[in-house]
Amino acid sequence: MAETATNKGVNTIDSGVKTSITNSNPDPAKRPMLIASVIPQESLKRSNVRTKNTVNASMKHFVEEIELKNGARGLLIDVPGASVMNIKVQFRGGMRFAKSPDLYEIAHVVEHLSFGANSVFPDEQAYEADFTKNGAYHNAWTSDYSVCYEAECADFEWERILNLERIAITSPMFNEEELKSEKGNVKAELTGYMNDYARLLWPRLQKAIGEEVPNLKERLATINNIELKDIREHYRRTHTAKNMRFIIAGQIKHRKKEILRNLEDWDLKEGRRFEIPKDNSILHQPSSSNARMLAISHSVFPWSPQGVYLSKKLRPWVRSIIF
Repeated sequence: MAETATNKGVNTIDSGVKTSITNSNPDPAKRPMLIASVIPQESLKRSNVRTKNTVNASMKHFVEEIELKNGARGLLIDVPGASVMNIKVQFRGGMRFAKSPDLYEIAHVVEHLSFGANSVFPDEQAYEADFTKNGAYHNAWTSDYSVCYEAECADFEWERILNLERIAITSPMFNEEELKSEKGNVKAELTGYMNDYARLLWPRLQKAIGEEVPNLKERLATINNIELKDIREHYRRTHTAKNMRFIIAGQIKHRKKEILRNLEDWDLKEGRRFEIPKDNSILHQPSSSNARMLAISHSVFPWSPQGVYLSKKLRPWVRSIIF
């Protein structure tokens, strides 16, 4: 559930302070590295910011950290000669940010509605047909903390796809028909997870350490509570410029101005960046006994979706929670 995006060795830190790219070679002596220099938070101005970059020639990656005038922040990763462009847009508006526990699954439903009717296209089918006509791909996902929209396209149509992402994210036209359909789809999705032991385990572990999260059955029970007015309220509150983070990777160098101009034109309210909720979790209690109980070792439960590191002494405790 961490707010770190990882893809093939690319790690970006949500705080906007440090960015690093490494390859997967475990030997540090043989591992090329690109590190964007640390930018003190107080030095970031409401303008486009470029980091000082150290580049290993074999990698051909150039990273810039950007803060837009509208408050959105993100990374531009220039990959000279890339044949595709990858776009990710994240809002800290996941399920933990529902206005009420009775609406816990609302962020998931908003995500499912994200590529439906909007100011340009009458429904999901029309949008999908236009988006994918040249082979472009898009998807979205929701976690406890995040809603993330992603797209990948051929280099020649990057501008068209970025505009389609903008249209979907900034001008959804939520309606009852699509809401009813997507609530059914979310129910089917969660019901399917009931046979996935990893997904059953994880909320039990979260609850065991004090995090206030429901299990799958409890999440399913909240879906019927969600109404159209709730969808619109959650979207307006979470999908704001200051709450937005983005990563765009591809041939950036000669398109930087056009990309930034596009992002600046996204019609989002200023809003604010939400803080991560802090429960009365033993992870946040630095007592020696809790520290010993949660000692991290190299023993990994392979079925944990988060790759949780647990000591051998903790295994019987975990088994007692599950079984």
